[in-house]
Amino acid sequence: SFAEGSWSPDGEWLVFRAAANDAMGIGLRDILSFRPGVDTIAVPLVASPEFEEHSPAISPDEIILGAGSDEITTLLALCYLRPGRSIVTSQYAFVRYAMAAALMNCEAKVVAMKQFRHDIAALGEAVNRTTVLLFVDNPCNPTGAMITRRELSRLLRAVPERVLVVVDEAYYEYARGDPDYPDTLALRAKHPNLVILRTFSKAYGLAGLRIGYGIARPEIIHDLDRVRSPFNASRVAQEAACAALGDQAHVRRSVQTNERGKKFLAKELKRLGLGFVPTAANFFLVDFAPAGRSGAEVYEALLRRGVIVRPLAGLRLPNHLRISIGTPVQNRKLIAALRALL
Repeated sequence: SFAEGSWSPDGEWLVFRAAANDAMGIGLRDILSFRPGVDTIAVPLVASPEFEEHSPAISPDEIILGAGSDEITTLLALCYLRPGRSIVTSQYAFVRYAMAAALMNCEAKVVAMKQFRHDIAALGEAVNRTTVLLFVDNPCNPTGAMITRRELSRLLRAVPERVLVVVDEAYYEYARGDPDYPDTLALRAKHPNLVILRTFSKAYGLAGLRIGYGIARPEIIHDLDRVRSPFNASRVAQEAACAALGDQAHVRRSVQTNERGKKFLAKELKRLGLGFVPTAANFFLVDFAPAGRSGAEVYEALLRRGVIVRPLAGLRLPNHLRISIGTPVQNRKLIAALRALL
């Protein structure tokens, strides 16, 4: 909903107050201020506390915006893939990586996971002379598993510098509190082939506005800009992202709510005898095989009770569901529905 804005006598600026709810159900009130000459969030982004503390400093020419960070995956494919080239990714990694390879009629070498975690050694060994891109999501969607600092450093050392290593940190805000979570910004100086993807769609609650960004050395950003459509990130989305950057209290509340919900659901899922992968994100990958149920069966039954989860048969996980961590009320409703079913 929008409150009444104000208009200056000379028409220079207009301010709206927007109320948006993210997936956690926590209200986010953004001020969308339309000002002449503000065309990108790159400058306020690099000036934010998250970026300011890093060395070497991050400059605006190391940032590209996307209509969600997944658009940047497509831009990377458009830039660097052609028939005869390939990507490397993991078995249950975010599906958009393989889709990007298919878009360019290229091979996606898919490496099996170990206990629903990226197999770092196998990913490095899968790289050959045709590989130009290697994708890892950290945490992984849909498993929720996290790559540690040591694991990512080992992977970067194993991959030749001509191969771009794309680390998708869509769920970064939920995972960064873990001391073993990698500081990818600090790795940039040592590994110029590192590309980092982040988004405002998760903890910031701006999924519907489609705004994300990539961080890489200026030469890579220049390449991506050549295939990026001129107006891929809307002005409204950029202004909302600027406001969201200034509302770190909201991000902290989102993460804290998620942590409490994670502990509650882990305890209750164990009580129900269900298997799940320890998560660093805002969802669980839950296995219903111990209960003798298929994912599709549980999905349909939960849907009838007003609970929406994600079936994963398309990823060859017919007994699993990806279940988001919600508000306390939503979490209790989910567990009550599962108790009734199981």
